[in-house]
Amino acid sequence: MIGAKSVFVLGAGASLEYGFPLGSQLRRAIIALALGQNTAPKDMPLALQGPAWNRLVDQRAKLLQPCFSHDLMEDFGKSFRYSGTASIDAYLIRRQRFRAIGSAIIGLIISACEKHEYLFDRLGLYWWLLDRMGSTPEVVRENPVTFITFNYDRSLEYFFVRAAYEQGSNPGAASSDSIAANSMLDAINIVHMYGSLGDLPRWGGAVNPVRHQPYEKWLDEQRCHYSVYDLDRWNTSLKLVGEERSAEATEHHERARQAILECDVLCFLGFGFDRENTRVLGFPMRGGGIMNHAMDYCGRQRAHMPHVLATSIGLSKSRKTEVLYRLLFTQAVRDRVQNSSPFRDVTCSALLDEQIQDFKAEYEPGSPPRFDDATQS
Repeated sequence: MIGAKSVFVLGAGASLEYGFPLGSQLRRAIIALALGQNTAPKDMPLALQGPAWNRLVDQRAKLLQPCFSHDLMEDFGKSFRYSGTASIDAYLIRRQRFRAIGSAIIGLIISACEKHEYLFDRLGLYWWLLDRMGSTPEVVRENPVTFITFNYDRSLEYFFVRAAYEQGSNPGAASSDSIAANSMLDAINIVHMYGSLGDLPRWGGAVNPVRHQPYEKWLDEQRCHYSVYDLDRWNTSLKLVGEERSAEATEHHERARQAILECDVLCFLGFGFDRENTRVLGFPMRGGGIMNHAMDYCGRQRAHMPHVLATSIGLSKSRKTEVLYRLLFTQAVRDRVQNSSPFRDVTCSALLDEQIQDFKAEYEPGSPPRFDDATQS
């Protein structure tokens, strides 16, 4: 069990090892699919290579072409390609004409990456969390942990839910396993800051296509098939960075800020520290002088600064300094943090393993080996 009140902020890097694209990869995949390229761009995740890409191109023809004209898709792909914009969110905010087709293509690509087998074939972040937090809903609820994710996929919650299903208290009894899985959906505390592909269906219940989207191989070996319901859901549920927020999105943001206000450990995993994303989280924190450690966060007082940790693979020294300015407003606070830098140039699971005492989640005799870099090949 994780004993410290902890907030994990997850970016694209947190799900990279489970087959999901980074921002640069997503950009190239969006352009290629919009233009109907028959071969995947280079350096794509496995879920977007070879036959998997061919299935995406087929889905483009079956699903997108009846709803969006060929000219519109081609105009979108070429415009985004030559826009000089790295972020699809920033581009679509300015080009609302392509909002619906952009959401549809993002939805198809991320859906194609939601592969059941990729989650369970290698040790990594999710395995570490499950091992520390427990695999039953009753135990998971006792962990004072909040996940704040900027990813559209549902890989983290599906990992926990599927584990609960397979480790039901009465293996082989479908009703018992289903109860455990459905309870886990309620037990894991996760906030999708910009929405998701849809709600995960509950075991044994009817699937409402307007709200729900199964994870591939949810209960059987069948691939997921998408319809106009999915296009409508993706267009409304996938929020863009910088887009005007709905009441539901504002509620999600408030939940995230409240968790940060109350936490003891704030851990950024695979997070790129985009300016808009840090602003939505309520940063920078202010105050915290040398004699007075109280912090002002979103207009509310924290008694002290949380213990901050962050993975930083690929971040330069100057970029790390910029991030500190973006998170922590006053020089006194920055100096205190810089004396014990929050940044670690390691994988997500390796960071948690190295800092395990900060989370009050020490290993016990007989626990699995460390999740170091050697296990993540």
